[in-house]
Amino acid sequence: SRYADAPQLPEDGTQIAFPWAGEWLTEPEIQAVTDCLSRAVRDVSRQVWEDARRIKAALNTRGETLFYRQTRNFRLVVKENDMPCWLDDDDNLPVVLDAILNKGARYS
Repeated sequence: SRYADAPQLPEDGTQIAFPWAGEWLTEPEIQAVTDCLSRAVRDVSRQVWEDARRIKAALNTRGETLFYRQTRNFRLVVKENDMPCWLDDDDNLPVVLDAILNKGARYS
């Protein structure tokens, strides 16, 4: 599945242009700015991927699979679980995400 692949991080093919930068920056300064931007985008992309992986792992249930259906566009897996869900109406989503991302919480 194309969604299961790791996200593409900006690498050598990334191009950033500053049309008028030559008027007020030297070539080494332009290179320093583009290097900084590339590193920042790469770091943010990697952090988003790692957070998504942690959220997926934390919300993965361990119950027995009741049934599984897959179409061309999506997959549905129904698992048996008697425990209340973390994301019920009375729960606060930011608190749940904070617990997963910052405190290592897992749904078991």
